[in-house]
Amino acid sequence: MNATFAAGIENHNDGRKMKTTDLVPIGSVMKGYTSMGIMRLVEQEVFGLNSTVAPLVDPFLKRINGTTMLELWNGDKTIEQVTVW
Repeated sequence: MNATFAAGIENHNDGRKMKTTDLVPIGSVMKGYTSMGIMRLVEQEVFGLNSTVAPLVDPFLKRINGTTMLELWNGDKTIEQVTVW
């Protein structure tokens, strides 16, 4: 059984409630969840804030689309210096 529901206000100017057909951008919503997940992993010492990102992300990228951070940045080795911080 599939359940579809909507909750909240779509337009605060006129009070219109959300419908299941309304489109909601979720990209920015994920930043909070991502940062909390990162901080939990730092706390568990899985990696540190000064750890470089590419070695952490590349296995996932390889699995989902067969690429690496370096390839996504067109060979610009600057990406290899980007840290979690």
